[in-house]
Amino acid sequence: MITEETLVKQIYQVMKHQLAHEKGRLRKVMIHYDSSADSIDPEKLNRLWKEIAVEPIFESSHIEVHSEAPGGCCLLCNQEFELDATTACCPFCHCEQFKIIHEPPVIETYEMDETVTP
Repeated sequence: MITEETLVKQIYQVMKHQLAHEKGRLRKVMIHYDSSADSIDPEKLNRLWKEIAVEPIFESSHIEVHSEAPGGCCLLCNQEFELDATTACCPFCHCEQFKIIHEPPVIETYEMDETVTP
């Protein structure tokens, strides 16, 4: 289980390193996660982000959260497929044994405001 605080600290460390030589200010960081994992509260994430990311390059930036349903992987044919609430078997071989593929949150991309910081 990853908490919002842990996630924000990890994003901050990655972005601080990534933006070390950038000009301008960060506008937003977009993260992606699989919604079957413990729910991530975007409001709490951004509240913590504002507390942790206080350097001028992070001023007025925010985290945008994208989530989607997890995928599945058939234990017989190893094909990966999308899951929904009605999935009962592999859509390729119809085997009823599959595993849910949980993906950790990842940074998709980020956007900069190209104005130069003073």
